[in-house]
Amino acid sequence: GNLFRSAMEPAVEPVAFYYTAQAGGGASGPCSIAQLRVLWQSGHISRETMLWRESMPAWLRLEEVPEASSALLSLAQPPPAAAAPVGEWYYVDA
Repeated sequence: GNLFRSAMEPAVEPVAFYYTAQAGGGASGPCSIAQLRVLWQSGHISRETMLWRESMPAWLRLEEVPEASSALLSLAQPPPAAAAPVGEWYYVDA
C-alpha cells in the first residue's frame, strides 16, 4: 500500500455546532465537539441546550443530536450553582 495516502487526503473539517438556551435566542458558536465538551463539563450547556449545525433542518435539544449526546451525556457536570459566569470558560483541546 501507499504509506503517504493519508497525507494526501483532504483534512476533514470538524463539525461546527451552534448553541443557544432556546430556539430563536442569541446563538453562540461555531463550536467543535471538543469545545462543547468543555462547555458541558463547566455547566454552561445541558441536555436541554438547543443545537444546530449545517445540514440540520431545525434546532434540536442536545440530547436529540446523536453526535453531541454520545460525546457528552456520559460526562460529569458540576451542580448548577458551581457553573462559572458565561464568558469565563477555557478551551482545552482534548
